[in-house]
Amino acid sequence: MGGPENNGGGGISPSYKSWGEEQIARLLERNGIAYQYEYPLAVVDRGKVRIHYRDFRLPEYSLVVEYFGVNGDADYDEQARHKMEVYKRAGVDALFLTRVISENYSYRSRCLSYECYYNQNP
Repeated sequence: MGGPENNGGGGISPSYKSWGEEQIARLLERNGIAYQYEYPLAVVDRGKVRIHYRDFRLPEYSLVVEYFGVNGDADYDEQARHKMEVYKRAGVDALFLTRVISENYSYRSRCLSYECYYNQNP
């Protein structure tokens, strides 16, 4: 570990872009799971090599976690679907999380829902 993009031990706490990213980081930290935040990944996207900054990289698990925090926006939803497809084509094992807001017992709760893609051909 070490470096500003990493959690744990270094005393550096990244500034998260959203509520969901902060909750994911807290969950990972509580469970002692090492991660790197906004870690760059080179992928082929629309015929060109591009750099995507993954929300979380879990190096011990060779897994990427992406949080899509905007619901109901057609353009954002399309970008999220596109990113999922790019990762799938690149063989990147990933966990995709979205925010779900539900009314339950007269209080509003915020939860995360998920979709997974695991590379079938390691």
